Amino acid sequence: MCSENVSSASSKSTNMCQLESNDIAAEHSLSIPNDETDISADNFCLRDQEKPTILCSDETKNKELEEDFDVETETHNTVDIKTFLKSIIFMPKYMWLLCITNLFCWMSLTTYSLYFTDFVGQRIYKGEPKSLRGSAARNLYDEGVRMGSLAMILYSVSSTIYSYFIPSLINRLGTKTVYVCGQLVYTVGMMSLAATSNLVVSFIASLTTGVMYSTLFTMPYILVAKYHSDPEFSSKHIKKGSSVQRGVGTDIAIVSSMVFAGQFILSLFVGAIISAVGSTIVIPITAALLSFCGALSALAVEYVDAL
Repeated sequence: MCSENVSSASSKSTNMCQLESNDIAAEHSLSIPNDETDISADNFCLRDQEKPTILCSDETKNKELEEDFDVETETHNTVDIKTFLKSIIFMPKYMWLLCITNLFCWMSLTTYSLYFTDFVGQRIYKGEPKSLRGSAARNLYDEGVRMGSLAMILYSVSSTIYSYFIPSLINRLGTKTVYVCGQLVYTVGMMSLAATSNLVVSFIASLTTGVMYSTLFTMPYILVAKYHSDPEFSSKHIKKGSSVQRGVGTDIAIVSSMVFAGQFILSLFVGAIISAVGSTIVIPITAALLSFCGALSALAVEYVDAL
């Protein structure tokens, strides 16, 4: 009897546990409808499907941005002849000042380079280029030309040495001081040559010419590089949305073209002035005046390290 009672009690408890578990399952099944289960399943499917869709849209946007960037880059890199000429004609003020300064300097240096040996032969050695070959006056002139050529070697030497010290001078004195003083040194040398007409002074003047020569081949290009590398200077002078695009190569080419412009302009009047005056004293005076004008113009040039 006891065993029968125990077994019946255990079976009842087992049935009760099964009923309770069934009730709990039924409650859970009632709390989560079939529709919601389907929606959640759909949501899972949608989430799985949204990921590649979002990636596709991002890739499309990235491609569109890259295409826009490529188009903008092509428009900036592709410059037609009209835009190029506009960038030369409609230069900003700071480029005009730099070009005028470089023009004066090259006209001054070209005066020395073309006529210095003639000056030494006629003014210092008192020779005459129009005399007959073998005459005393012609021999003196030829000797003066040879000595003048020897003196011109010194300006190559001084130019090489001075070029080595330009970076340190810029760091200590500043770009403006180095640019202006380099031209004033040459001005003093040419004025001394015009005042004394001495052979020793001509050699010293050639040394100052090396300073000018080195200044011409370094300072304008240093300034152009600083103009384009300094963001503050670019934002100050270059207008946004401007149709005229300025490049560092274009500006360097414009500054370099002053070499030929200076030679061309100088050849138009120096020979006529020498013939009109009847003396080669015009050569160092003209070189000194042009160099002094270049120094004055260099005072107005904009310097990045002074901003």
